Amino acid sequence: MNGFEAKYVDLPDGRVFTWQGGEGPLLLFLHATGMCAEVYGELLSPLTAQWRVVACDARGHGRTKLPLLARVDDWIPYREDARRLLAALGAVQLGAGDQSR
Repeated sequence: MNGFEAKYVDLPDGRVFTWQGGEGPLLLFLHATGMCAEVYGELLSPLTAQWRVVACDARGHGRTKLPLLARVDDWIPYREDARRLLAALGAVQLGAGDQSR
């Protein structure tokens, strides 16, 4: 991804793979099910002019190294992963985006 650096962020139970680029308020981008953050490179690159963009691979996707879930019909573990990632990134003020609609 142009303008981004590949970085792992350590969490207590594993590592989240991220693409990070830009400066400013944090913008965390979450990809759609079955995809990975790298798919959105062209969309996210222009945002680095105003934001510190962090696009992560969710649990069970891409290069993230977190234990797989026994069930995937519950979004709470994904929410908790995002909360822990934000804490590890030192998020104080942020924007969030996703691919839906």
